[in-house]
Amino acid sequence: MTFKELVQEDIKRTFLNPLEFGEQHVVNGVNMEVVIEKYEQAMKGKRVSQHMDGIYKNRKLVYVAESDFGSLPAQGSKLTMDGKLYIVSDAVSEAGIYLITIEANKGMGR
Repeated sequence: MTFKELVQEDIKRTFLNPLEFGEQHVVNGVNMEVVIEKYEQAMKGKRVSQHMDGIYKNRKLVYVAESDFGSLPAQGSKLTMDGKLYIVSDAVSEAGIYLITIEANKGMGR
């Protein structure tokens, strides 16, 4: 096997495996294994302002297999995860896995 083929196998066998890092979620109506990081953790301590007049953004970084998700979502498109609506603020493809940054506005006290 080539290195690229091994990487493709490892995406589901290791990284997205529910016994390792993956969790089952419903994304755009489809059950799939994903890894979710809170955006602040993913940014590793970088200061990102997300407060504005009583509203804050719930940001997450979602890792999902390209083969499970389909086409790379466009910036500004809508994505549902577990029945909650998010907006895609960024999406990149890296060796068969998508890194999708999603966000939703939430009012204070909700």
